[in-house]
Amino acid sequence: MILKNVRCLYFNYVLGIAHYKDVTIVILDTEGLFSLEESGSIFDNQIITMAILSSHIVLINHKGELSSNLEGLIGMSLYPKLQLQNSSLKPKLLFVLRGQMDRNKKIFCEQLTQFKHNLQTSSGFLKVSIDDELEIKHENIVLLPSAFSEDINSDLNIQQRWRNQTFPIMINELRLNIFDGLNEQIIKQNHGYKDFDYLYNKLTNNWKSIDELGQGSLMCKI
Repeated sequence: MILKNVRCLYFNYVLGIAHYKDVTIVILDTEGLFSLEESGSIFDNQIITMAILSSHIVLINHKGELSSNLEGLIGMSLYPKLQLQNSSLKPKLLFVLRGQMDRNKKIFCEQLTQFKHNLQTSSGFLKVSIDDELEIKHENIVLLPSAFSEDINSDLNIQQRWRNQTFPIMINELRLNIFDGLNEQIIKQNHGYKDFDYLYNKLTNNWKSIDELGQGSLMCKI
């Protein structure tokens, strides 16, 4: 499942289906999180919980640094996950941070270490280890540049903007990262969904359970 931090979220839908070797990959795109509407925060919480419960890899497509808002959103999903857990699936959180001019990972690894520490500290009352519920590792950070470059054309005295070659190359590397992660979970750990009927029932039951859990649980902050 892919999470984006752009625009308001109203739908959770199947973006597409891909095939890699012997694996069929279903891509779910939430379209956007962090709605400005008052009711949007509850829906954001429902969607992140749905992603955590249903996905092998949760792709967090975020512009900028790892924020406290993002930390709170992921942290909030832990309680519903523990209440509704019906499988041994431990999703891999893949942080795709866009628009990075300086792609030295050191500072982002430090941010992720603090991010994970804060999650563990704030969820202490749940008596669980973050490592048992979510895969959050330094190698799960992907730093992407802008897809466009720009400069001033001194001859024409105008600003020009064009698609660079760096971005698509790094996107292909990201795809390989995703495929390797799915291969690890689905083939080696045998955590794949056996067919589309099973997947449909899984998604339907997860959403029904989240809805029945109620807004109270989805508004809690850890």
